[in-house]
Amino acid sequence: MKKGLIFPVPKFYDRYINLVPDVDLKDAFQLANEELNKFDIARYEPRGNYAYAADKWSMKDVFLHMADAERVFMYRAMVFARNDKGPLPGFDEEKYAANTLSQGRSLSDIVNELKATRMASEALFRGFNEAVMLRTGVCWKIETSVLALGFTLIGHQLHHFKVLREKYL
Repeated sequence: MKKGLIFPVPKFYDRYINLVPDVDLKDAFQLANEELNKFDIARYEPRGNYAYAADKWSMKDVFLHMADAERVFMYRAMVFARNDKGPLPGFDEEKYAANTLSQGRSLSDIVNELKATRMASEALFRGFNEAVMLRTGVCWKIETSVLALGFTLIGHQLHHFKVLREKYL
C-alpha cells in the first residue's frame, strides 16, 4: 500500500512519514535498506564513539536509537494489526539512549543489529493485508494506523541518516 493511503496522518510522526516518497511500503523498505547497506561500516568504525557536541549521542547511540525505535514501531504495528486499539505508552528515547551500553560494542555489531531488526520488520509487515494495514490504535495520545507505523519507521531512518551525513560523516 502507498503512503498516500495513510489515514489519519498522525501528528508528530508526520515529520518522518513526509520524508518517504509516495511509494508502496515494500518499495519504501527497499529504498531504506539500500541506504542502510551502503553505509561503509569499516570506514566509520573508528568514529563510532564520536558525538558532534557534548550533549549529543555518539554515532553508535544513533544507530542503537534507530534499532530501538524500530522495535517500538514494530510492536505498535503488531498490537494494532491484532486489533488491539491500545492505548500504548510512549517511550523516552533519551532514557533508552542513556542505557544502550554502546561504548562496549563495535559499530559493526550495532549496525548489524539494526539490519537484523529491519529484516524482522519487513517480515512482520509482509504478513499484513490491506485491511490490517488500515487498522488503527492509539500510541501515547496519537491515533495511528499500521500503515503509518510502517512509513514512520522508514522515515525515522531517513531522518537519522540525514543527521548522520550532516553532523557525523
